[in-house]
Amino acid sequence: MEIHNLKDKLEFIEEVAFLEREEWGSNSSKTLEEKVEKIKKNFNNEYFEKIILVDGKELIGFISMFEYDMEERRDLKPWYATMYVKKEYRGKRILKDTQ
Repeated sequence: MEIHNLKDKLEFIEEVAFLEREEWGSNSSKTLEEKVEKIKKNFNNEYFEKIILVDGKELIGFISMFEYDMEERRDLKPWYATMYVKKEYRGKRILKDTQ
């Protein structure tokens, strides 16, 4: 298993966008393409990180970091925004294999 920055492994960007939209986008009218473009736009922000865990060509999960939580709470920084692990990998202590 390997850990990468998503911007260095763009072959996973559509899957990450899809999973984010499925998990947290129920109130969003964004299309998958709009979600991908939003992620790409965030790559220009020096405080944005989207780190992925992969096993070969299989995405296992990802985390997202932002500069701060929201406009009203800029003091909460850096902001660990999301963590997602595919259901089939949950509870398996897979990170012990990456050390």
